[in-house]
Parts: sequence; structure tokens; C-alpha cells
Amino acid sequence: MSIPRKLIGQILIEMGACTAWQVDEALQLQKTPYHRGKKVGDILEDLSHVTNEEITEALVRQNNIPTIQLTDLAISADVLSLVSHEDAVKYLILPIKRTGNILTIATADPLDVNHMEYLKSFLGMSIDLAYAAPVDIQSAIDRLYAV
Repeated sequence: MSIPRKLIGQILIEMGACTAWQVDEALQLQKTPYHRGKKVGDILEDLSHVTNEEITEALVRQNNIPTIQLTDLAISADVLSLVSHEDAVKYLILPIKRTGNILTIATADPLDVNHMEYLKSFLGMSIDLAYAAPVDIQSAIDRLYAV
């Protein structure tokens, strides 16, 4: 028997990002014609109850994606060469390590399935994801891809 995944609103409440009342408000708005089809997190952000960063953190928690600290992380040139500097900047990703046919990538958008599928196909490797804050990824790209 699998454990049911927590709802994004519940995670945001547990994080202290918003209140139960605010989540209820977003759920009620979701039923209106203007908001129909919108995600609860997007409605909460539209109402300025949460930030995009808080939604991303909640999604990372919801999907059990590990987080990684990039400060002072040493990455081999062989691993860095698997993703071009241009792609690293464009998609805000950073190759972290390679274990056999598996490449671990730090990303600020772990739910960008299309790009991860492209990388998987292009590299002919399986992709494992780890989340890192956008500013940390950009800083690591600047430091590690420096000529």
C-alpha cells in the first residue's frame, strides 16, 4: 500500500508559508470561472499569500526531491563537460556527478519534465535530480564554468 502524497496546500501550511484560511480561500476561488483550472499554489501566489520560492520548496518536498548545497562543491571537468555552459545558464542546471549511466543534475525547476527528458535523450543517460536555489546554481555556474 502506497502512502498518499500530501497536498501542496497542506505542505505550505506546515512550512508556515500561509495559513489554513488562506488555503481554503484559494480552494474556494479555484471553483470560480476565473480561477477554474488554476493550481492552488498559483492562486495563493496571485493573492500574495506565498512566494514562488515557497511554492517551489513545497513542490520539492511533495515530490521527495533531495536538495543540495553547491557552495564549495567540487565537480570534475568531465562531469561539467556533459552540459554546455550555454545550456547550464539557459535552463539553470548544473551537472553534479556521474555514477555509471546516471547523471545527477542540480536544478532550480525540478518539475521541468520536458527539459529533463531532452537531456536524458541527448546524453543517453538516466537523470537524477537535486534541487538548489536559483541564485546558488547561477553562482556555481559562474564559478565552475569560468575560463
